[in-house]
Amino acid sequence: MHSTERKSTILIVDDEYQHLAVISSIIENSSNDKYEILTCVDSSSAIEIARNKPIDVLITDWEMPKIDGIGLIKKFREIPEYLHMPIVMCTGKLMSSENLQHALEAGATDFIRKPIDEIELLARLNSMVQFAESVRNEMTKKEQLFVAEKKLLEIKLEASNKEKQFKDHLIISKALQIAKLSQLINDAKKEISDVVSECEYSNTCKVNQLKNNFASELGTNFWKEFEEHLNITHNDFFLKLTKSFPTLTKNEKRLCSLVFLNLSSKEISRITQQTTQTIDIGRYRLRQKLGLRREQNIADFLTETVYSN
Repeated sequence: MHSTERKSTILIVDDEYQHLAVISSIIENSSNDKYEILTCVDSSSAIEIARNKPIDVLITDWEMPKIDGIGLIKKFREIPEYLHMPIVMCTGKLMSSENLQHALEAGATDFIRKPIDEIELLARLNSMVQFAESVRNEMTKKEQLFVAEKKLLEIKLEASNKEKQFKDHLIISKALQIAKLSQLINDAKKEISDVVSECEYSNTCKVNQLKNNFASELGTNFWKEFEEHLNITHNDFFLKLTKSFPTLTKNEKRLCSLVFLNLSSKEISRITQQTTQTIDIGRYRLRQKLGLRREQNIADFLTETVYSN
């Protein structure tokens, strides 16, 4: 099975049909069917053709009505895919150094004089086609590199998201342990209270004190573990939160940490043993204390605060 060699597409623009015929015939007679030749007599048509079919090399006359060769080059250079396409300017009059400099600054790649010399035309065209092919190959490499880099970035992002989900799962598990502990403490306190009600007054005070110390110490230890774990897994969360907002109370920092983990008021209520109404009020006050606008999301704001420092 033989592969079909890609033809290079040459667009020739000239408002005089005899010049179009001369340039086209020279290229056709010597190209051995290597080129696909397109022609038109004005710049507007050239732009329309180029938008509908990829062009490899543009050969344009300089002096044309409405939009001249310089204007046409500038319009081509405004189209991203034609930013580096070789453009040959044909002219018989405007060949002074100032004119040529003007054309180069507009984006012309090379020049050819009129009347057209066959050898010169073919030499310059061959050079431009080779240049176009090298540009095309370079762009293909860049596109392939871009696709590879994009894929790698997607893989890294997916891995990062999975890692974050795993970390958050560990943190939330720790928070749920606190919730379970709080429930056990409350149950134990109730049982102790039932027993205390049957004790003498002096013993009641001592038992109540022990009961409160027991609940406070266990709860404090579990929250301490939770905070340490969150600091390790999330960029020193509590340390940076305290640095950014030193006036936050201990309970407000804990609420921040649970909101940061995208927990709902109902889930936070379960962990803190507070009503959802209390949590909602706490969220509202927290927004005010953090200076958030109405449209700002607290969790997003906390994430930016922790990871931007």
